[in-house]
Amino acid sequence: MHRTKCTAIINNVTGTYFMQELKNDIESSPYSILIDESTDISVTKYLGVSIIYFSKPLSKIVTTCLGLWELETADAEGITNTILKVLARFNLRLANLQGIGVDNASVMVGVNTGVYQRLKAHCPNLILIKCICHSLQLAITAASKVLPRNLDFIIRETYDWFARSHSRQLAYKTLFATINEGHEPKKITRACETRWLSIESAVSRIFEQWLELKTHFGIARHRDNCYSAELLYNMYSDDCNYAYLCFLKPILKDVNRVNKCFESNNADPSKLLNDLLILLKDLVSKVTTPNSKFVLFRDNIEEYFDGNCYLGYLFEIQIKKMKESGFKQETELRGRCHSFLKILIKEITNRIPDNLKKTLRHQKFDITLILEQFNKKPDEIAQIDNQWRKIHLIDWVNTSDTNKFWVEVLNYKDSQGVVVFEELALFALALLTLPHSNAEVERLFSQMNLRFEKSDLAEYQFQLLATLLCAARSSIHRDTDERATHRSPPRAAAETKLYPPTDLLSGVFRWSAGFATEPAAQSPAKAQVYPGHSKAKEPVADQPLQRADVPSTRPGTDSEPVRKYTSLQVHVGVNPVVLLGFTVAVLSQYTRTLRRTNPFVFFQASTLGVNPVVLLGFTLAVLRRCLSP
Repeated sequence: MHRTKCTAIINNVTGTYFMQELKNDIESSPYSILIDESTDISVTKYLGVSIIYFSKPLSKIVTTCLGLWELETADAEGITNTILKVLARFNLRLANLQGIGVDNASVMVGVNTGVYQRLKAHCPNLILIKCICHSLQLAITAASKVLPRNLDFIIRETYDWFARSHSRQLAYKTLFATINEGHEPKKITRACETRWLSIESAVSRIFEQWLELKTHFGIARHRDNCYSAELLYNMYSDDCNYAYLCFLKPILKDVNRVNKCFESNNADPSKLLNDLLILLKDLVSKVTTPNSKFVLFRDNIEEYFDGNCYLGYLFEIQIKKMKESGFKQETELRGRCHSFLKILIKEITNRIPDNLKKTLRHQKFDITLILEQFNKKPDEIAQIDNQWRKIHLIDWVNTSDTNKFWVEVLNYKDSQGVVVFEELALFALALLTLPHSNAEVERLFSQMNLRFEKSDLAEYQFQLLATLLCAARSSIHRDTDERATHRSPPRAAAETKLYPPTDLLSGVFRWSAGFATEPAAQSPAKAQVYPGHSKAKEPVADQPLQRADVPSTRPGTDSEPVRKYTSLQVHVGVNPVVLLGFTVAVLSQYTRTLRRTNPFVFFQASTLGVNPVVLLGFTLAVLRRCLSP
């Protein structure tokens, strides 16, 4: 299948089908959106848009992408106009928009003419959620400025030393195996500012391999006569640098753990703020006395600071060893660590949005105050409040998962089959659609930059090719008229669900080959025009595709593949080799990036625009046709 036909099938059949499925799934449900802008390699500005909503057929909160949309202008007005166009294209009502998740860019959160203020003019009850992951990353970056600059040099240059040299990697691998009884070293990662808290993994890897790296650079400085290796060896020989890593490692690990919780789509939203609150209290406890009456978001950490605070087991043990060796700069080293913690606490508390600060201060709210904030009518407030006050009278099953609990409340019925808590449950599920980070839309941009190693791609191609061929051969049957019919194996169809709906698959066949499989009751005189075809075709009754009348050839001769290809080209109009290669490429990417099982996701329609399950079903049908005797 060539580029033009493949693009047309995606745009006119698969993309349209799944866009309609997404519209039907959302319907009039409350929703929130995540937005972020990015620039591709051609210096074109794009706006990534993702949506969070409650899916009634799936009975769960669904997060999926609405695509990448080119921006005419990258200012607040251009972004707002693009958002309104996207919502109109998917038939989404602005009145149902609950919240908007953004990064901390001024164009998004500007108090006068930002995107949020412009959207709030259309939706007065709109809630702004600033990305916590961005805030944690910026807080760590700001706090790291008080640490010595040579720490950044060690992390950066250690990665660069191995990144582009196979011989250096091999030499270090041999040395590591010699020291550690045959074990292989973990890869040294890169600390990238555009990747949230990637510094944590970089610090941890260097800390765990400190002795091996020091030995390697000690050998390399003489063997290669390299000045960079000499500098790195001197820095690895400095015990102060190792002490700083002993201090940073547990703190960065705790911050990164909370960051990953906010990045996850499976995290319980009711417990996320508690994780953030525990992190802040833990950081405060490191620099204050145990009986301190410090209050978050109100008091200044400087007034409650303890100069003799405990900085962790690893750090204290390292300082003790250094003092035994005559180290006399403990005060300066501890002072930098204290400054790091104080700045980190201040940055996190200052960057947390005001609405989240109120939630962290008060763990329990009066539900009527929340309902009034969403401008609910008095009778609606009274009804929901009445349901809220008697919800504890029922023995619920799913009390450990917030999403499942409210779905259970929504489905609860009395003895007459009347839904008792419908209004309360729908309001709670609408609140659960509020975003807690911008991670989903960031993953959309990651798909644009996804690359494959040749060895990995070859392995995926081999596995997928074997799967496709076996599935195609197992589903071929012959009837009494010696005509090839295509029936999917019942067990495979039931267990793997690889085959798409009949109407979609028949639509793909009709478009790609020009065949019409309309019901026989339709008037045969009415002509049908299909996309990409200049001539109209007469509709015919739905029947199996017949094999082409081609000259017979002996099996095994050079013209045997030509006969099969000619037969396939006549009836399907698709080159099976090109189609198979395209399917393998899509599924290779899909298997490596699959994060969720949502049938209404068009698998990054902005980049490929094709659902891998539907594409696989279409490819199986073509291969069954090709391999039929």
